[in-house]
Amino acid sequence: MITDWQIRWRGEELILGIAVEGAVLDVVSNRERLARCIPALSAPQRGLNSITMGRFGEHVVTLNVSGEEVSIFIDGPAFDDTRVQSAAIWVERTKLLAILDEILRQP
Repeated sequence: MITDWQIRWRGEELILGIAVEGAVLDVVSNRERLARCIPALSAPQRGLNSITMGRFGEHVVTLNVSGEEVSIFIDGPAFDDTRVQSAAIWVERTKLLAILDEILRQP
């Protein structure tokens, strides 16, 4: 469950901080990337839908939508050919959708 969130702008870029119980994730993104997440969060779910949401340092942050809870993964460096280092949080789809809508309505 999302307990808090924060956004800071730097020109066209933004940092979105999402807090869940026991964890915080900061994602660097922009309006265009976040806008691409809206259809996946809004549509009826028919399997897994993955979208690049932004980045964490040099690593891609992926939004994975497959139900009422969605995951936000940091896709880290490759460990070997079959394994990648990663970290993730799970959040409510409707709450994340409301947050992104609010961000995209800002001037």
